[in-house]
Order: sequence, then structure tokens, then C-alpha cells
Amino acid sequence: MQKICHFYSAVLSGRIRLRLLLKQVNCPFPYQFYPKFRDLKRVCPTTVRDAALYRPAFSDYTSHTLVMPTMQTEIIRLSGGPSDRDIDGRIIRTLSGGGVIVYPTDTFYGLGASGFNAEAIGKVYRIKQRSAAKPLSLVISDLKMISAVAFRIPPLLEDLAAAFWPGPLTLVLTASPDLPAELLGSHRTIGIRIPRHVWLRKLIHSAGFPLTATSANLSGMPESADPSHVIRMFDGRVDMIIDGGFTPGGLPSTVVDLIGAAPKIVREGAVTRARLQSYLR
Repeated sequence: MQKICHFYSAVLSGRIRLRLLLKQVNCPFPYQFYPKFRDLKRVCPTTVRDAALYRPAFSDYTSHTLVMPTMQTEIIRLSGGPSDRDIDGRIIRTLSGGGVIVYPTDTFYGLGASGFNAEAIGKVYRIKQRSAAKPLSLVISDLKMISAVAFRIPPLLEDLAAAFWPGPLTLVLTASPDLPAELLGSHRTIGIRIPRHVWLRKLIHSAGFPLTATSANLSGMPESADPSHVIRMFDGRVDMIIDGGFTPGGLPSTVVDLIGAAPKIVREGAVTRARLQSYLR
């Protein structure tokens, strides 16, 4: 009888510790699992929509250290009016100081840091649980900013930019030697695009530096167009979340590599292969 009592006591204390742990990591559902929680097999999302965001397993990322919610995240809602100018100043100061933000784009929500700040870029990798071997792309405000992030720019870029920018087309170029190595992976290349989102272009132009353009999710999980999803996921883990309402969603940007002798589509997305075909011959 004494052994049985000890057994149930251990089970009960384990459950209490588990509940406290899930509460500490701001788990949105009772049995959601995160990296290193490989023994938690059940996922109990409350809706099918939430299941699409939280269902994937993290078995490939168990060697990573989970970024726990340790900071006060400022959640800012865009109004679309003149007051957004004051908001932009606060966002730029946060980014200039090495902060990380979640922001709306013309596809999904993105996870942003200054493309020139190595420490901030490292935070993005840790927050996403992303392999350091995978480079990050950048969003820029206009064609003038290309010279700050890339060189050996092929003539084809001007044609593609005229046809598809602003918009969901990422072009891969040889990276400028001034960009942090943490951003580039092993190939010293950089993907860039000009987004269609007007507020975002104005923010980048005012800041004077590009932003990392990786999607606001954990690696291996779907992108999100819903601000409530990214708030649940990143509250306490980033400095700011910019709530711009639902983003268009759909497909991610198409990625075209312009470095080799012949351009090639690395990932087909919102811009279809058929629309690109005449430019890639």
C-alpha cells in the first residue's frame, strides 16, 4: 500500500510540474509540445484552424534550446492613419537597438531584425529554432537599397523587378561583403524582394536598413496570416508584434536564383513558373 501511495504521489507531482512547465512556455493548448518535449505525444487544439498551426512535430529540432517567454512584448496595432508615423519611430528605435519584431507583409507575418545587425539576426535564428546553415532573405524598400546588400547585379534583375516588384518574388544575388555572415549560410548569397505592403516599404525606407524576411513561425511549422496566431506564438519572445490585421496569405514568395549562368526557380510560389517563363529563357 505504501508503494502504491508513493507511485500516485509521483504521478500527481509530475502532472503538476508538467502543467507549470506548459504554463511557463505560454503553451496555447493543454498538451502542446515543444522541442525537447518528445514524450508529450498528444496535441489537443481547440479548433481545426488552430490545429493547422500547431500540429507539426519537432523531432528534427530537439537539439535546439527553446526560447522561453522572458521579455515584455509590446503589441502595436496599425490604424492606417497618421498616428502610424509615431508608431514607426518606436519600431525603428527597437530595431536599431538590436530588437526583433513580428510584422505584417503582403503574404504572411514575418520575423524581422535589422539585416545589418549580427546579434539581432542570431536572435531570429534562436527564436525560430532555425538551422544556422539556412540563410535568411531580406525585404528592402526600393531598388536603391540593392547596392547595400548585393553586388554583381545581373541585367535580368531590372526586367524582373519592373515586372514583379513590389510583390512576392525573391531574387537571389551575390551578397555584399558588408552583410553579417550569420545572415548568409554557407554560400554567401542573399535573397531580396520589395514587398507590396505599403506600410512595410515606408518603414524600411525610414529605417534606412533592410529587414529579415523569414516567416513568423517555428521552423517546420506553417506560415500564419492571422495576427492572433503570431501573438500566441511570440508574445514574450520578441520585442514587438505589429498587428496589421489578417494578411493576404496564399502562397509564399517565389524564389529565383540569378547567380549562375542561367537563372533558375528555387521555389515556386505566388509568382507562377508560367509568368516567369519568358524571362528565364
